[in-house]
Amino acid sequence: MTSIKLVKGANSASPAERLASLLDTADPKLSVQALSLLDFAHLALALGPESSSELLILASQKQFKTLLDIDAWDRDRVNLKRVHKWIDAMSQADNMGMAKGFLSLDPELAGFILLKEIKLYVEGEDQDPGEGHVLHPTPDPRVFVEIMLDGEEHERVLKMLDEIYSLNPAAAVRTLLSIRAALPSELEEQALQWRCARMEDLGFPPMEEALDVYAKPGSDHVAHYDPVEGSDLSYLPGFYADRLSPDELISRALDGMDGRQSTAITQQLVSLFNRILTADRIKLSDQRSTLKKIATALDTITLGLEVLGARDGETASRILLDQGVKEVFRFGYRQGAELAERARRLKRIGLLGGTEPGELHESPVPQVMSALLSSRPKFSRRLDEPAVTGIRPFKTLYDVERTKQILDQAEAAALLVHRVIGFSGKAIRSMAEETGKAPSLANAFRTAFVRRAIGFETFDLEILEVSQVNEFRKACISMESGRPEMNQKTAAWMESSLDSLKMPLPEELQEHVSRLAGKWITDLLEELGSIPNNMELDPRYIGLLFVA
Repeated sequence: MTSIKLVKGANSASPAERLASLLDTADPKLSVQALSLLDFAHLALALGPESSSELLILASQKQFKTLLDIDAWDRDRVNLKRVHKWIDAMSQADNMGMAKGFLSLDPELAGFILLKEIKLYVEGEDQDPGEGHVLHPTPDPRVFVEIMLDGEEHERVLKMLDEIYSLNPAAAVRTLLSIRAALPSELEEQALQWRCARMEDLGFPPMEEALDVYAKPGSDHVAHYDPVEGSDLSYLPGFYADRLSPDELISRALDGMDGRQSTAITQQLVSLFNRILTADRIKLSDQRSTLKKIATALDTITLGLEVLGARDGETASRILLDQGVKEVFRFGYRQGAELAERARRLKRIGLLGGTEPGELHESPVPQVMSALLSSRPKFSRRLDEPAVTGIRPFKTLYDVERTKQILDQAEAAALLVHRVIGFSGKAIRSMAEETGKAPSLANAFRTAFVRRAIGFETFDLEILEVSQVNEFRKACISMESGRPEMNQKTAAWMESSLDSLKMPLPEELQEHVSRLAGKWITDLLEELGSIPNNMELDPRYIGLLFVA
């Protein structure tokens, strides 16, 4: 593991092996409580409630609260089932475990749970509930509780209350009386505020602040960060650090820094990761999604370093210290974001959804567009060598260039068909309704071209009949050279027609437009020229080349 000085407790051992090593020390409690808050929580989550009782019973209150902050909230609502799973798990290692877990909670959260599960009666102040209501005594002879649950849940609450009364009767009565005039919604809101404050201390800001990681570079550039001494973010938690490989540019950059520099950059890395997880609404208890998002962030930082000219660990160190981690990440993310903005513009034209840019074989355009238009821009693995299915983060400038080339081809096809022929997204939808399938751009162009070649006055798009395709074959295609080509009259007309298609475009795009037009027509000639003139065309065959 690279930069091991920055990693506290990180190793490749399984969760069960990590727990065993903690329990095998001279002072297991001290060892457990020495874990960072995030490392403790993620170790408990990896073990699960059923296997983490020995870990939980040795934890500090702050560690246990962090675990619940991460796992027992669904955005702004308490998940009571998750709270009880972790409290119940403590009872497996200690006969007072449920009480210890409950008394570790914020008073507001404890009160919220009680209000959901019991009803309180104070003798002389509250009306007797009457027959049919079972009241249970408390350490205060004036106070009684009615458990509002049935079956096993009733027994669980009763057991927990009995443990609390035995462990700390004064705290039990104080908690019970505190909820008499409280509303569940108020207690839950107050508990949420405490939870949010702790999460901010761990580097998880509110959503509106977290989203700034995806802003354009230069939005709030601050370089030369100083480390916060003694911060819990001064090293990479194990589950973050495990994503780093010694060969990665970031790892080599960290290894080239002095202690103060590496601590500052490490704090920025942890802060960035936490902001990304918040911005993308990744539930931290979902470890698979969390680690996947961290790996994506590391790839994006590496891309940002490449964009800014990093060639080795030394130049990468200099860039990170000068720009700051968040700014480097933004430079990397911007590469995919700009391609995604372009993809959205192309989609608005209405011509690219599910169509190919011109080849008769399958094209990567739909997959590239889909990857770019996902919640965060991704690279389509159809462009990998060898090509495979799926998506992944952009990792290098070569990924960016490959994707740009595909978008150039797609945009050229859209311009050729949309601007010249006037074939719109509305026309695609109409044609799809009529034929049961949206036509491809190539088929749309070839259809309009054939109609123009056989005498229609303008490039337009109507469904071709077999007789019209046969007319084009016989009147326009010559085999004199031994290969299919347009006869001289049609060739002269085509040359002037293609000249008329030229548009005020960047040179690169104009080349794509001209190349596509020529290729689409060449495909047409080769396909039709391979069929003897005296042979009638199968209508199903025509559908491969035209809107038919």
